[in-house]
Amino acid sequence: MKRKSAGFLAGVLVASMVATPLSYANVYAEDQDAKGIVQQETEEVSSDTGHAQEESTAVKEESKEELKTEEDITSEQPEDNAGVLETEAGNPETEISQGSQMTEAETKVTETPVQPTVDIDDVKVLKNDGSEYGMFPVVVDKMEVKDDQVKVSFHTGTKKVFDWLYLGSVTDTEKNNYIVGNNTGSTFNDFVIVSSKAVLRGENIRMTLDVKGNKWTKIYLGVQADTDKTPVYKGTYDLEKNVTTFTFDIQAEKQGMNIAITPGNEKWFTWARDLFINIPNLENRVNTTAEGVYNLYGSAYPTTNSYSLNFERESSVSISGDQATVTWVTQAGLYDRLYIGNTVDSDEVKEANAIVPQDRSDIASGYKSFTFTMPVSELGKEFSYSVRSAKTGQWSTKDSRAFINGILEKTGELPTPDPDPTPDPDPDPGIVVPADGIYKVNNVTSSSSMFNVIDCKLTVKNGKMSAVLTLSGTGYDYLYMGTGAKAAETDKSAWIPYVVDKEGKYTYTVPIETLDKKIAVAAFSHNRQQWYDRMLTFDSNSLEKIGDVPVLENGIYSIDVESSASMFRVVDCKLTSKDGKMSAVLTLSGTGYGYLYMGTKEEAAAADQSSWIPFVADSNGKYTYTIPVEALDKGIDVAAYSIKNAIWYDRILTFKSETVKKIGDISDDNNGNNNNNGNNGGNNGNNGNNNSGNNGSVLKPNDGKAENESKYEADTSGATSQVNSSTTLADGVYTPDRFTWSGGTGKVKIYCNKITIKNGQAYATLVFDSDHYQYVKANGNTYYTTKGGGTATVTIPVALNQNNKILGMTDKMSVAHEIEYTIFVYLAAAGNGTTLGGVNASKKLDEKAPEIMGLEYQSETQLDYAEYFKIYHYDQGITLLEIDMTKGTANDPEKLAAEAINAENETGESEDAAKDTELNQSTDSKNVKSENAVEEDAAAAGISEDGEENLNGISEEELAAELYKGNVVKYLLVPEGVEVPVGLDQDMIVVQMPTDKTYTSTEAILEKMDELGLTDNIAAIGDKKKDCKVDSVAEKMEKKDGEDKAQVVYGGKEEEPDFKTLVKQETNLALLSSDILPKEADIKDLEENQDKEDSKDTDKKSDEKKTDKSDKKSTKKSDDKSEKKTEKKSEKKSDKKTNEKSKKKSEDQSEKQKELTVEEQTERFQQMTEKFALLGIPVIVDRSEDEQTDLAKYEWIKVYGVLFGCEDQMNTLFDQAVKDAGDDAIAQARVQTEE
Repeated sequence: MKRKSAGFLAGVLVASMVATPLSYANVYAEDQDAKGIVQQETEEVSSDTGHAQEESTAVKEESKEELKTEEDITSEQPEDNAGVLETEAGNPETEISQGSQMTEAETKVTETPVQPTVDIDDVKVLKNDGSEYGMFPVVVDKMEVKDDQVKVSFHTGTKKVFDWLYLGSVTDTEKNNYIVGNNTGSTFNDFVIVSSKAVLRGENIRMTLDVKGNKWTKIYLGVQADTDKTPVYKGTYDLEKNVTTFTFDIQAEKQGMNIAITPGNEKWFTWARDLFINIPNLENRVNTTAEGVYNLYGSAYPTTNSYSLNFERESSVSISGDQATVTWVTQAGLYDRLYIGNTVDSDEVKEANAIVPQDRSDIASGYKSFTFTMPVSELGKEFSYSVRSAKTGQWSTKDSRAFINGILEKTGELPTPDPDPTPDPDPDPGIVVPADGIYKVNNVTSSSSMFNVIDCKLTVKNGKMSAVLTLSGTGYDYLYMGTGAKAAETDKSAWIPYVVDKEGKYTYTVPIETLDKKIAVAAFSHNRQQWYDRMLTFDSNSLEKIGDVPVLENGIYSIDVESSASMFRVVDCKLTSKDGKMSAVLTLSGTGYGYLYMGTKEEAAAADQSSWIPFVADSNGKYTYTIPVEALDKGIDVAAYSIKNAIWYDRILTFKSETVKKIGDISDDNNGNNNNNGNNGGNNGNNGNNNSGNNGSVLKPNDGKAENESKYEADTSGATSQVNSSTTLADGVYTPDRFTWSGGTGKVKIYCNKITIKNGQAYATLVFDSDHYQYVKANGNTYYTTKGGGTATVTIPVALNQNNKILGMTDKMSVAHEIEYTIFVYLAAAGNGTTLGGVNASKKLDEKAPEIMGLEYQSETQLDYAEYFKIYHYDQGITLLEIDMTKGTANDPEKLAAEAINAENETGESEDAAKDTELNQSTDSKNVKSENAVEEDAAAAGISEDGEENLNGISEEELAAELYKGNVVKYLLVPEGVEVPVGLDQDMIVVQMPTDKTYTSTEAILEKMDELGLTDNIAAIGDKKKDCKVDSVAEKMEKKDGEDKAQVVYGGKEEEPDFKTLVKQETNLALLSSDILPKEADIKDLEENQDKEDSKDTDKKSDEKKTDKSDKKSTKKSDDKSEKKTEKKSEKKSDKKTNEKSKKKSEDQSEKQKELTVEEQTERFQQMTEKFALLGIPVIVDRSEDEQTDLAKYEWIKVYGVLFGCEDQMNTLFDQAVKDAGDDAIAQARVQTEE
């Protein structure tokens, strides 16, 4: 046989020998009790796999010239040799050291002579340099001397890197006579057979086993679970040889079979696996071919470590004619399909021949059985297989093989076919299953008041039920359908995670077995980190049908997709259903994600890049992704790769079946576009910032045709008043520069891309993405909508560039009701100011007050030292607060731009980078972030190429979540009773005053509030009562008689706010410290910076600068006098932080930052601000500790002044602090500010 692979193990053995695996002396293991070891087994396999990978790497590092890695061996195998490999490796058990002599007379005793054993215990495999090759240890089981040869039987201990051994040079092109290793299940090194002998005596075989040591004194031929362990064979210990000898007879008909063996001493051996030995086939009996049923437990096993698919109890093979039907019972919770064939076969071939498992959770959680056929002639040979991941749908490609022994023990006859099969009995009449449809379950009873279901949507399809549960609280991370004990031992993939809805509530999609009966549900507490048993009962009498389950025949559909994150928003989805399989083309709101992956972020990072799903830009520049859809109304894991942050993020998508609308047939060859090629000509002045048809049937392009005012009648209820729709614009059709709205739940969106000016009056055409809206009240009238394509459209008079109140009536619910909205239609040509230009329009703080549409600038708060904020005042008492969120952090744009330039200069690969744009997006962006990265971040927020945002139809809360991702976050502080244009929330976070229920996240912020006399504005703090150091606040944390709740509560730590408590406390502002911002941890740098500040007074360079830039009078004062004065007065009025305390804080902060990478810190901050935004709670980050001087730090009290309506008081305090600080401190602060 020829072998072209150069990867077979070649080494120099100390003695000349032939190495043959002594198969029947190798003890291997099978499961004793599958139910008790599922978790243990999984961990063992994972550990082995990782170890093997490390070993392969070590091989390569030790000698690149001598050996190739295991991957090289596999990759170089010619495909046409696969069948030969299986034949030769098929039944290594037939190669036995005793030979294959057999007797002619049954009564005659024939013994196979064994040569004297030579004690040689120093057999090694050496490399060319003479050093020992540690990847292939030799543990000698037995050595025999015969003539001029030494026959060695050995194993490699726990090392399982190599499958074949070739005695020769690695450079040999033809590697004939190689030796196949016998991997017989899990190695058990506590029962080592050092030598053995088999003698055929009539109908029996006399077996003699020499077991190392004297630990085991008896053996039983059977499995551990047998209660009656008889007969017992006792051993005899030989002190000189240090072996215990066991002798027993076994029926000769068991030749070639594997039999169970259990050792013992005072107690019987107990382990997670049963042990088996192979009885040598002394008579060369042929493989099993007789019809019947045969047991595979102990006689079949995987021969590679890629996947832990052991043949468990109840595994069997049925032989009928020349076909063998194999039932493989195994623990396969992670896999949903099996393919028997070469792993290199295409996914199409694997899918076409995939084996669907049967659930065997009656054995243990995750157990399944796969049934397949193979020729009887293939028994006794290895076969290859692949598995498909239940989570990702990806087929395995690693080399995976298993072996079924060719000689098997018969356990029964084939079942006799039933000539007149009777139909299956009716389902259990006790199981209540309603007709197919979507229902609201108004009564779900829970066994615990701590586990309260406040909403339940039940979907019934083909007799199967699933429900989306909404809980009252947010304390449970996972649910599991079963008991807590079962959940704890089950793989995490079976746990059901929560999805946060638009109200911030936790929802879970769970399977429902039946109605009107208690169903066991386990809930995993986030705080306690443990499972709790609950019981739920779904009352069938409380069902209220709210929709039908769509039957997705072959065709193209539009469908709403719910995302777990507002920063990953699907604005359009075309779903294609063909022959029972679904795929979708997703259009995202932004262009910040380079790839998607069907699975988790960890799986995406580990997967080959070929499995990542790249974007395709549509005709409108939007990023689209084509993904498989395994099911509707079920959370599907999707990982998204951020171009800017160069990191994967976990997302969950749910395709809502109740929103499905058919828009085309597959046979139309319209690729899901419903005959719309996307090239609709001009947009009549459309600058590209509206949706331009990218929402499919929801929003059509502006066709330039004037719209007539919708039919209406007077509204006598007075719900709305007449608006001033007059304008000086010429009559015609316009596209709004911006449209936004607020109100409702956000589930239904409103769009507008057409304004009609007729006779000097402005009319806006509004599109609701639901056809349940019957009329709209506006301008003192009731306007009736027109419906089509699942939408409702109305044209009403509007006041341009102003807020307009409207009411929409929907009959979607069981009772029709009106929903109030505020819309803002902005057309720059109509006047009334300008916009700020988007979430990332400002990379730095504004040097002068920005113009804000509808507002008139009045003044600026003077800042002398602080660098991280700005304050501008406008009419009506409105204040603009700007905070720089990236300067001085790990995401500082100037720093990143400098790094980008340095990296480019160092690598000199600019031209290559231009050629490999796509590759750079996925890899190089992790190393450099320039101004382009800032633009890409803006793209992720939905900003088009011309700098304008694509915000048509985005809700106020979603916008706020995006705004926190900007370099500079802008807050519009609006006094009570003052109305501002709705459109402003596209550029800044609107904070409604007063902010009298504030959450202070840290002790430092709380103490500052106490110093400033602002504790009456506190509703929640980041410390528990026992840890609160402000007595007046601690007293408020006690609930007084007659009060429903305490005035101040514990709102959770800064890193993990208790959102549920904050909502209950009606929190209207969150004050966080700058520790929450992403920063690079470097204690050494922090200490050096601190030491530098401490030595500023004596540094010569600083003195020179102070001389040039400060008053000469201040430089003549002594250091002692300056220090005393500063300590006495500046410290009293400022933040009272000593250098020692500041240093400790820096070190503590550094330790926190070391726990998370910059990317993880960034994601943490974005996720936290997103949750606050969705709950309508503004977030202010106090960056005072990041300022360079004490005066700059203290100047942040001006921020507290505008937040809590006491700006004049704070200005007075600061002026006094400056006066008390002294000239030296002022001069020093000014120098450092200028630096």
